[in-house]
Order: sequence, then structure tokens, then C-alpha cells
Amino acid sequence: MTGHSDKGYIGGFRLREAMFLTLCTVLLVSTKIFFRLKLGIPGHSAIFLAFCLVLGRTLVPRGLSAAFVGVLGGLAMMALGLGKTGPLVLLQTGMAGLMVDALAALGLTRQFWGAALLGLAAGLGRGPAQLAQNLLIGMDWNLALTTAGLKLIPAAMFGLLGGVLAFLVARRLERGGLSPGVS
Repeated sequence: MTGHSDKGYIGGFRLREAMFLTLCTVLLVSTKIFFRLKLGIPGHSAIFLAFCLVLGRTLVPRGLSAAFVGVLGGLAMMALGLGKTGPLVLLQTGMAGLMVDALAALGLTRQFWGAALLGLAAGLGRGPAQLAQNLLIGMDWNLALTTAGLKLIPAAMFGLLGGVLAFLVARRLERGGLSPGVS
């Protein structure tokens, strides 16, 4: 039985881990569909992105688990036509996932403040897509950079909140024996 549990399925993840990461991806896409809140605050949707990425990386502590959720979620959102950025949604979610994975490699997933930093990184990961969008519509480089930076401040704060919430949910799932690492 132990030989089966170590077998890699999707990207080197065990079946239980891959299923959990896919569940995080479905949660990410579902929140994008169902919670189209018009708060008037740029970046408020970063809370859902950060929550799903940090939750996936915290409970599946393997390299590129957040990137797996981000890229798969971005592909699904792009296929469904969600968001205002079109194909740039893949860059937005993929970069956020890579930033979470890069910081998580420092061992930040087990501390409260570390999860908050991971969420902050997920919010800031939206920056390259925002900058690309601004440049594609013909903005001057300085204006495009300034506008993207101003939109990233609230996205980073919402991302920080999403990271904290993911940490709390992850601890609760681990205490209940529902994390993918528990056999």
C-alpha cells in the first residue's frame, strides 16, 4: 500500500494532493463566478486568489503547488471568459502562484505572519498582468507603471487578508484530519 501512496500522478503530486489542488482551483474559479462584487475598490478579488493559492500551498507543501492552482485556475477562467483582462488572467494567476511558491520555499507556510506574507505576494503577483494590460491599451510607460502600482496597493492588502484566512482554515483542516498530507 505504501508504494501506491508515493506514486506521482499529476506533476509529481500524489492523487490525494492533486485532487485537493484541483479542489482549490475549482474554489478559485467558483468564487470568480459567484462573487462578482462591485465594491468600487480595485483589487478586492485578490482575497479569493490569495486564499486559494495559500491554502493549496500550505496543505500541499511541495514545490509549485500554488503555481499549479494558479495556472489551472487561469486556464479555466480564460476558457470561461471570466474577468476583464482576457488571456492576461492566466499571467495574473500564474505569476501570483509562482510568487507564493517562491516565498513558501523559505518555510513561511507554518507561521501566521508567513501566511500573511504569502497572501501579500499573491496580491502583488497580479502586477505584471496589470502592467501588461496598461501597456497594451497604449499608456506611456511611466503612467502604466504608476497606475499598476496604485492598483496593487489594495490588491496586496486584500491578498494579505486572504493569506491569513487561508492559514486559519488550513489549521482547522489539519486538526480535523482533512488535509491531503494525512493518510
